[in-house]
Amino acid sequence: MLLQSLLNSLFIGTCTRCGAECRTDTCPSCSNTPPRQFYTELPLSVLALGLYEDAPGSEVRALKYHESTVFASHLGWALARIVPDKWRHAVLVPVPLHPNKLAERGYNQSALIARALGKKSNMLVHWNLLERSHETGSQARLKRRARKKNMANAFKARTHKRALPIVLVDDVVTTGSTVDECALALRKENHQVLGVLTCALAR
Repeated sequence: MLLQSLLNSLFIGTCTRCGAECRTDTCPSCSNTPPRQFYTELPLSVLALGLYEDAPGSEVRALKYHESTVFASHLGWALARIVPDKWRHAVLVPVPLHPNKLAERGYNQSALIARALGKKSNMLVHWNLLERSHETGSQARLKRRARKKNMANAFKARTHKRALPIVLVDDVVTTGSTVDECALALRKENHQVLGVLTCALAR
């Protein structure tokens, strides 16, 4: 039933943000509705399509756990609609997976979303600017303090010929510990992290 509902969202037409029937990725009502906003501890501004328990989360789960990579395009197109004008000069950097996790899953869902978002919004994507330097295990069952400790120094930014304005792309943001650590690693290389685009907030 869930898979059929998700397939309907792609091929019959369902809004990625609210689940209402429509002919595009975002219905007229949601197109005129501001994105969900959240500030991390760092702080970083996080803009999201919606909540994890709602329509965006259903597509993220299908993409992340059921190999339904077709949903990456749907999510990326919807994200393109909420990019603030002041971020459009930035480059997109997807939150990376550790190589072991990437080999296990076969793809990085955040990278697939970033690719679709970049094409739709005419923003460049830097695929290898950021790497996950050690495995952290699943964050799903950890509370805020444990998440922060688990993610400490988990990322490393590669040296680049010039400093860049950057917008991070992730599939889900919960406490913000992951994207904060990404931003800290990028700032060590003098990059400016403007904010984060995510499909869903898991509160």
